[in-house]
Amino acid sequence: MQNAPFIRLLCPLITGICIQHFCPAVNLIYIFFITTICSLLFYLIPRNPAEKFRFRYTYGISICFLFCTLGMLSVALKQMQETPIPATYIKAIARIDENNGKKIKSVTCTVTIEHLIDQNEAYHQFSKKAILYFYPDDHACALVPGNYIIFKQKLQPIQNIPNPEAFDYASYTQRKGILYSQYLPEKDWRRLGFSPRMTWKEKALYYRTKVVDIISEINLDKEEQALLNALLLGYADGISTEQRKLFSSSGLSHILAVSGLHTGIIWSILYIAFYPLIWLRMPQMRHIFTIVGLWIYAFITGLSPSVIRACIMATFIIIGYVLNRKGNTLNSLCAAAFFMLLYQPYYLFDIGFQLSYISVLSIVLFYPVIFHGIMTNNKLWNKIAGIIAISLATQIGTLPVAAYYFHTVPLLFLFTNLLIIPLLPIILGISIISVTLAAIDISIPWIHYATEHLLHFLSLVAYYTGKIPCNSLKIWLEPRHIVLYFGILSSLYIAFKQKKSNWIIFCLSFILLFLIYNKAIPLPKQIENGWVIYNDNQNTVINFIDDKNNFLYSTDSIVDYPKIEKIASNFWIKNGINKFLIAKDSMNNGNLFISRPFILFRQKRILLLDSTNWKTKNSAYQLPIDYVIVTNDFKGRLSDLLPLFKIKHLIIPSNITYFKSYWLERECSKHHINCYVIRKEGAWASLDKNEPCP
Repeated sequence: MQNAPFIRLLCPLITGICIQHFCPAVNLIYIFFITTICSLLFYLIPRNPAEKFRFRYTYGISICFLFCTLGMLSVALKQMQETPIPATYIKAIARIDENNGKKIKSVTCTVTIEHLIDQNEAYHQFSKKAILYFYPDDHACALVPGNYIIFKQKLQPIQNIPNPEAFDYASYTQRKGILYSQYLPEKDWRRLGFSPRMTWKEKALYYRTKVVDIISEINLDKEEQALLNALLLGYADGISTEQRKLFSSSGLSHILAVSGLHTGIIWSILYIAFYPLIWLRMPQMRHIFTIVGLWIYAFITGLSPSVIRACIMATFIIIGYVLNRKGNTLNSLCAAAFFMLLYQPYYLFDIGFQLSYISVLSIVLFYPVIFHGIMTNNKLWNKIAGIIAISLATQIGTLPVAAYYFHTVPLLFLFTNLLIIPLLPIILGISIISVTLAAIDISIPWIHYATEHLLHFLSLVAYYTGKIPCNSLKIWLEPRHIVLYFGILSSLYIAFKQKKSNWIIFCLSFILLFLIYNKAIPLPKQIENGWVIYNDNQNTVINFIDDKNNFLYSTDSIVDYPKIEKIASNFWIKNGINKFLIAKDSMNNGNLFISRPFILFRQKRILLLDSTNWKTKNSAYQLPIDYVIVTNDFKGRLSDLLPLFKIKHLIIPSNITYFKSYWLERECSKHHINCYVIRKEGAWASLDKNEPCP
């Protein structure tokens, strides 16, 4: 605490942010504010020095309340901005911030809404970010940052695509300050003009694109170019899905995102490059030029939040050197986090923010302990021990957090880091020289040769370690597990440092309380049986789970199974469900019987409503059907089925057109049939005889 005073300000600020985020009651701000003012006034009442010393804790508590209130207020201000846009605004004017490229069905652009226009053609100032999805024509593809457009305003708050255990996309965009989205057909918008004014972020992205173009001119394979873009600039768009998986399973995914590790290496390279300034008796200029160089690097990488965080912390430490004061890494870390959270409180819930700060904190706390425990008198071993200590210290802090978010634990991280981390400074250094020479049109063959082979070696390490069986472990953690882990870890660390048994007792008590809580509020049981229709606008895929046996059945002839696996993977990991098998149109396996268009699963009758001409069919009595699933091939009307089937539920998947879905809903309402529209209500899930839920 004494060596890191900023931690006393950071902790109450984080507490206030969490309180307001998870309990968004603005009235709490006033309670904290009044308590703070009363505490300060109580302390400031004139007293003699002895009384002031006696009430010194009151002053400390009042300061904690003040910064806790500040954290709550910063989140409350953000929450008040998250309001729906009234329908009275019929048009909007927006500035294109970034064209994210053409997808299969749209061109996606991040924009800033600058004006809203009401029914009386009056202009109203507005400043909110949104995502617009354009029909993919040539005009939409030609949009660049700085273009202004006017469009019919139907902006809606961004919502998640409800699938079991799906990624929280709405919170992800909210943390980036993007609150609204809208799809724009070609007739609903037009371009107004272009403004050369660019924000710092846009300028940074522009120059990053220029560096990407320079890298493309270097004679490298496509895969190696993509890898160099990711390593040097954090531009990972060219990295294939297979490549990402290999780097993730081999424990090397952290090097594909420019972060504190890369910034630290660039810091070292700059320190070496500016070493001649010491000979010129200008050691302070060496520090100043290093700071400038770091921020230039941050600018070229597109001012990504992870690099900005690392540069802020490095700047605090280097300024300490300039002022001839010994910097404290922990205090600099807390100071950087404090000012970033003061600027944007939602950074606290950003995965990158959490992982970067936890990794540095973990290195600061655990690296000395691990290194001194394994070091010897052998210099070569000490170099290896340093890498082992850094890898283990980083994983101690980040592994549970990464496992909580990504549900994967790489088992070979220590081996791969021992191979790659010592080479990473060389790879980055050689790559910077290679790109610089390409920019000034100078060719030095051995530098190009070295760059190519180092990148190829990195790819080979990721490929061969990623292909090793059982190289990673799939795991599902709940928030309570993270609390337990860090509670035990922090109490054991303090006990080790202070050599006091009280903290061991505290640790055991904490474990006991956790076990009591876990017994009182047990975790939900894993799903062993049930069926799910996922919310996917391309395919209708039914996931049958029969005693943990996992089957995927599609009503379409062409199916993107990797996409379905990505959608369902978190749900499968949480419930310990095995890899999927593809069900056929005719099969009998356990409790699953399929003879298209009929399916019998655990005594439930399911009918696939396909192109069969039901109008020509006759039946002496109505066959009871529990669920009818509409397919894209169905061209008739629901009334054609009613003489044949007694229907309880109709399920309309999200790849059914709006028009067809609308008329089927109306028919269901007319004939008193329960209708479930996946596009509106989320994925259909009937699990362990529970009621269906999105």
